[in-house]
Amino acid sequence: FFRLPKKMPGGRTLRACRVQTLVLCVSSVHSLTCSLVRSPAHTVTAPCRARPPVRAARPMLVAAQDPAAMDTERGFEHWWDDADEEVVDRQLSVQGTIPPWLRGRLLRNGPGRWRAPDGSRTYLHAFDGLAKLASFHIDDGRVTFSTQFLRTQFYANTVSTGRLPPSITTGPVQPAWSRKEQVAASLTATGFDNTPVNIHRMGGSGAWVAVTDAPPLVSFDPVTLQASGRLDLRQTPITGRSRLLGGLLPSPGYELFSTAHPQRHTATGETLNYHLELRALGGGLAHIAAAKAVQGDDGRMWLERRLVGSLPLSTIASDSYYPYVHSIAVSKHFVVLPLYPLQIPLGKIANGQGFLRQLEWRPDQGTTLAVWDLRHALPLNSTSLGPPPVLFTAPAAWGYHTIGCFEESAPDGTTTLTLDVNAYSSPDITNGPHGYAYLPNMRDAQLRAKQELDGGFLRYTLPGLSPPPGAPPAAPKRAARAQWLPMLDAAGRAWSFELVRISPAAKPGRHRFAYGHTGFNQPQGAGPRVFGPHGALVKMDADAALDGATAGHASRDVSTGASRDVSTGAPAPSVVTWSDGRVFPSEPLFVPRPGGAAEDDGVLLVVGYDTARRESMLLVLEARGMTEMARAYTGGTRCPPSFHGQWIPDTDEGGGHDVGAKHDS
Repeated sequence: FFRLPKKMPGGRTLRACRVQTLVLCVSSVHSLTCSLVRSPAHTVTAPCRARPPVRAARPMLVAAQDPAAMDTERGFEHWWDDADEEVVDRQLSVQGTIPPWLRGRLLRNGPGRWRAPDGSRTYLHAFDGLAKLASFHIDDGRVTFSTQFLRTQFYANTVSTGRLPPSITTGPVQPAWSRKEQVAASLTATGFDNTPVNIHRMGGSGAWVAVTDAPPLVSFDPVTLQASGRLDLRQTPITGRSRLLGGLLPSPGYELFSTAHPQRHTATGETLNYHLELRALGGGLAHIAAAKAVQGDDGRMWLERRLVGSLPLSTIASDSYYPYVHSIAVSKHFVVLPLYPLQIPLGKIANGQGFLRQLEWRPDQGTTLAVWDLRHALPLNSTSLGPPPVLFTAPAAWGYHTIGCFEESAPDGTTTLTLDVNAYSSPDITNGPHGYAYLPNMRDAQLRAKQELDGGFLRYTLPGLSPPPGAPPAAPKRAARAQWLPMLDAAGRAWSFELVRISPAAKPGRHRFAYGHTGFNQPQGAGPRVFGPHGALVKMDADAALDGATAGHASRDVSTGASRDVSTGAPAPSVVTWSDGRVFPSEPLFVPRPGGAAEDDGVLLVVGYDTARRESMLLVLEARGMTEMARAYTGGTRCPPSFHGQWIPDTDEGGGHDVGAKHDS
């Protein structure tokens, strides 16, 4: 939206000038206003207790009604509507039996409201809704349910004004921002704190935070769900000093994007995440930082960070390359940053159309995987750039979510890293006209019929890391091996999935099983492609898929682990599914059984939505055979689609201690 001439002096492109102008404009205001990212002087935001006006509730269903006779399509569409109801400690009725060893709290994060309280404007993508937490506490076979909006400053502004505050959005707003609102959205980006995507436990004090693909971390109580404000930065090397003139100049940098999937440092317990720094000169910087929450002498909670590594993005592509990254991956000694050829158009991010739909796909650029050794990170007070990564190249692909990462020793003394990604061959699921979570698509049956398929299982192999002392230096860029693993059920039909999780007990070692959900209630090749109104849960056996991909080898059965001959060359089954004729499931979280030896010895916890009853539920599945053990309906309450969550054993709720890889997200 910056008015620049089409021809620029010095041969610079219009795109580069727009990016530079945006960076300079925002950075100047950023400096004048002592923004949160660069100044330690900000205090924790006080929680807001105001609530948006509650619209008239829809009539609750009575037991005498026949759920099978209800319109499940309309029920699915209703799921994507605002849900203002809040609940505190409601005892639920349990159908079936919950294992007695399962004691703890399932927390979920997602949007609860998209429309402005005064009806003047609405978000059109689920990622932009006001954050709303849901809690299912399990104890001795009983379930207690609560759900509350996250009382952030953004929430308070929305309630007090009745309008949606101008902000950088992932999807469109309707009507779009005015020119004045576009400028306001850019200049107030650092004050944004609506975090409706994921939940994470910080290193250090163990504070629980709600997160999104932006830097803010909003602390909250996992029992009461009450927000205590965003964590402010006391030590941050990312934009604390300029790298110009030996650090003598104030930093012109501006931290804009992060990921919604922070991970835990396997040795220190610190929180690891990606951060994108925009600079007025020299293009963008990609950083991996290790953070921890600490309590200061003033009693406030602060955030301290140190750099694990840095990468000038101009080494990957041009100065205008700003990749969209939604997740990273961590093994015992390494952290991997996937850099897909999907670029953020900085000059358009505040125009009210949403940056997701405007992401630019450049497949000729390929995918770059940047790998840093966690043992070479900088100390806390260092203001230098972090160490450079080892770079691997691969064919173009896209993925919201990494699945897992593990390392193995090679015969030559080096380390081979394996990275699994829930991937796509193109980003249509994100920026295409029939992408997932665009509200008009979800609320219209004809548009849902054109919904893009979920992702597949893409395995990268990255060899030659950690060479022994005295070994010759490796090439600056190396080729990664990329292999799509077949996702086939016993009938030979192909499946896809999303929101994939693995057993936390498998981290950081080698994992075999992965669990995800799909909105498609039939596998590919089993008749017409159908998205909704119910979906399925998918269990993927990576070992079976690998064995079955090579004819003449024995393949392990997906459910029993037994070997069978596949010398005929027929693909081995690698998928087992669960579905219900009217339930749309969310992300499955695996909880290992205490003392269990097998990787899949445990249960899956899933928040599902019954499209016939128009009511949410907690599902408990036995993970080995993918069979339902219990369900507990919420008593008439509808939880809108949530994206991610965490399981907190009862012994871990209090905070103040390291819970290791159990809370990787």
